[in-house]
Amino acid sequence: MSTPMQLTPKQRETLARLAAQSGRPWEELLDEALTSLALPAMPANGAATETVHAALVRAGLLGCILDAPADLSTNPRHMEGFGARAN
Repeated sequence: MSTPMQLTPKQRETLARLAAQSGRPWEELLDEALTSLALPAMPANGAATETVHAALVRAGLLGCILDAPADLSTNPRHMEGFGARAN
């Protein structure tokens, strides 16, 4: 049996914003979020069942920066101070 689901205005706004940022339909994002909640917890031995890379890909967080150079290292200005010690 299916029960209609109602979202609060804040939930609708968040879902719309995430869909716009990712360029994916909100239905897909919602399905992905529900699926990730249904994933089994980390095993008792602490061994990860998913790599960090795979988790970031699944969450749509890799390559999510808009209006930025594809490779920041191609412009020395973006690399200024990289690796320098903070005082």
